[in-house]
Amino acid sequence: MISKKPLSKTQRIALRMIDAAEFLGEHTKWIMFLGASVLAVVFIHKQINNHVRNNCDLSIYQIMETPTAIGPAYSCISRVQQQGPAPTFKD
Repeated sequence: MISKKPLSKTQRIALRMIDAAEFLGEHTKWIMFLGASVLAVVFIHKQINNHVRNNCDLSIYQIMETPTAIGPAYSCISRVQQQGPAPTFKD
């Protein structure tokens, strides 16, 4: 017979913890996949930044830093592109 007495605060917390553990158990593979995907994105981001910093010819190009959610992103752009086209003068 199920008791009609209300659950105590400790019992309610214990039931919520059991529910959370069951939820995590059912979705462990997706949580692990998400974590691995985030680590892969961060690794690729660092590799691209490292490639840009090491291979950008600074005599022609300039390294531009753009803030992103996982850290600064570096890009190698030409100085002409950074400064824009030459101004045109009207006669």
